[in-house]
Amino acid sequence: MQEHSKKSDGHSQSASSTWQDWEVELLRNYTSKEVARRTGRTLRCIALKRYRLGITVKRIFRPWTAHELSLFGKLADSEIARRTGRPYLTIYTKRRALKIPNTASARRRWTKKEDKLLGRASDREIARRLNRNSISVYVRRHKLGIPSVDQ
Repeated sequence: MQEHSKKSDGHSQSASSTWQDWEVELLRNYTSKEVARRTGRTLRCIALKRYRLGITVKRIFRPWTAHELSLFGKLADSEIARRTGRPYLTIYTKRRALKIPNTASARRRWTKKEDKLLGRASDREIARRLNRNSISVYVRRHKLGIPSVDQ
């Protein structure tokens, strides 16, 4: 004889091989972990029942907070992923869905004012002043044919 216990929601919990209607309904609306918690069934048993009934796994996604959404366009996708704990691909996909350009990750264009500084001090000093990488300063200076201050 199988042992039944009454759950707080009024449903009886059992280890029966026969699934009750309310348990099958849980398969359609909750994660496997939640179904296991509510029914006392194993995750393997739940996966097998879903497979046999052709029910796809219900993925519950964490809703986006206003703060998380405010980061798009201000920070690089990789930084948003790090700060929110969400996968990079999720961040990338969400930004594209929101039609927000990836301006934070884009290379900063050189201004004429910045170009005028090149060759007037060391590449390292110019990089510090412009908050740029010294290699990008070197490459830009060479591209424009400006000699180094050391030459």
